[in-house]
Amino acid sequence: MGFSKQMETYEKFVQDLGILLEEYTEIVSKDEALLKQLQRLEHTLEKVKVEPERQQVVRILVMDILFFLCIIPSSILHAEGKHDSSFTYSGEVSRHTIHPITLEVAPEALKALALGLESGAGWQAFRQCQFFTVFEFERYLEMNMEQRIVALAMCSFAPKVSKRCASDALCVRMQKSQRLKNWLLVCSDTDEQYWINTCEGGAKNHLKIQRLPTVAHLLVFSDIILEDFKNKKIHLFSERKKWTQSLRIWQWTLPTERSYVSGILKSFEEGSKEIRQKGKKSKFPFFFFCFSKIFP
Repeated sequence: MGFSKQMETYEKFVQDLGILLEEYTEIVSKDEALLKQLQRLEHTLEKVKVEPERQQVVRILVMDILFFLCIIPSSILHAEGKHDSSFTYSGEVSRHTIHPITLEVAPEALKALALGLESGAGWQAFRQCQFFTVFEFERYLEMNMEQRIVALAMCSFAPKVSKRCASDALCVRMQKSQRLKNWLLVCSDTDEQYWINTCEGGAKNHLKIQRLPTVAHLLVFSDIILEDFKNKKIHLFSERKKWTQSLRIWQWTLPTERSYVSGILKSFEEGSKEIRQKGKKSKFPFFFFCFSKIFP
């Protein structure tokens, strides 16, 4: 696959999406860490004896990384304004993007590619790196653009997450879906903030959530968080202290901190199981309905 052929692939992909394209070429071209690793990789490809097929895979992979750093497909929806007793909104904007890799991850991923080529080892050795734990180098050129986006997105996650996603039946099924490009778009910016004192936590969570390529991957990530919380953090909540101190008059009716959090976790767990049950038979529209139960 040559340069011109690859550019045609990108052009067809964005035309099929039929949405806005945000360009960040100027910012990307000035990133010193990225430029340094690109130069190192180019030098490695020139000096180290690499099989043509492997060299082709690496070059296409690098082109994909650069393309999705510079060009971010996005869809912006404007909703009607809302008003309540506390706040007035002139309007709401919902921005959905396909942004599988960031400038924070890309230089390290390129460095890992260079090290792998310099070692002269096979693809399996590349997968010892945390960025490419489940990366299917052997199949990369056979994948369509949407599947390559999913593969890129997984580079941003720890092996624990990427391995679970790679073996999850719903994730595998969704990656084979003809509507994968639509799922890539609708999964982004799926989180909402409901309480003013959750700004910091919401921002940190969003950094991870927006990297997940589809709702199936988001479900796996949520399951991991749920398991971690139940195993390591639930004990931090008091069995005596009430979950809120603001309604002192009804304190005796309120649940304790731990029982309240346990109830929330149980509700999520039940919703997650329901999604997986329906996912075994459905063609995926069920996600819009079921996810609204968990993330209203």
